Amino acid sequence: MRKVLKWIAISIGILIGVALTIGVVLVLIGRSRLNDRYQVTVTLPAEAVASGSAERGARIAVTRGCTECHAEGLEGRVFLDIPPGLIVAPNLTRGRGGVGARYAGLDDWNRAVRYGVRPDSSLIAPFMPYDYFNRLSEADAASVGAYLAGLPSVDNQLPPTKIRPLGYLILGTPSMSAKARIADLQKPRTTPAPGPTADYGRYIASTTCVGCHSENMLGGPHFDPAGLPAPGLSHVGAWSTEDFIKALRTGVAPGERQLTDWMPWKLYARFTDEELRALHEYVKTIKPPTAGIN
Repeated sequence: MRKVLKWIAISIGILIGVALTIGVVLVLIGRSRLNDRYQVTVTLPAEAVASGSAERGARIAVTRGCTECHAEGLEGRVFLDIPPGLIVAPNLTRGRGGVGARYAGLDDWNRAVRYGVRPDSSLIAPFMPYDYFNRLSEADAASVGAYLAGLPSVDNQLPPTKIRPLGYLILGTPSMSAKARIADLQKPRTTPAPGPTADYGRYIASTTCVGCHSENMLGGPHFDPAGLPAPGLSHVGAWSTEDFIKALRTGVAPGERQLTDWMPWKLYARFTDEELRALHEYVKTIKPPTAGIN
């Protein structure tokens, strides 16, 4: 019996040692990834830059949730203080404590927003959802850049983001390989022309709604552990266009049902009528899940 217990103890010790070794290796990989340099060679075409509108960029920034992380005037704030780290959404203006002066032009802003890479080629700290923002069209990205470049200066000095060991460990896992992901995001792609069409609505949803309702829009868990699960939206296609627009403008759904505060309708109220009509056209195409199939 003593021999058995001895071998069990040795086996447990070996497993603990292996786990600690793997953990240390992942932490080192995570540190390396955050300190590495990332090449983004894409530039915005001249026609996208020419069509960029700071006014449109302001609407995109609100409807895509930039103000939810960086605060109303994009002056930044401490966003999360969790075991993986102290996550700070920086001050994007040119004021004291801001990073705006480091961005020389629209291409710098485009690389940051759509690829998560700073002008010095370093990786922006985790939790910047550049994977979603990468789906923005070049024209929309140019508009966001024009808006960010013209932000009024706000003095707001914040502490730097601080990644803790657990955060480095997460960054070191294979799924967090930023170099491969950023390279993949630079592949050419097309986006539909603006208009009240299902294709354009799908494009809008891909940069907004899918974050909560999942890629197929059939619902899923909220990204915030405290948030309510997002429902599937196949039934919303049966609403009239007028009811759909009213719900996203006022937060009141058909039957006078008040939408939950977890639904960011106050942000989506900034969408134009054309954009909301496009979203509704897309929602009409969503098929309910087949019975018995998840």
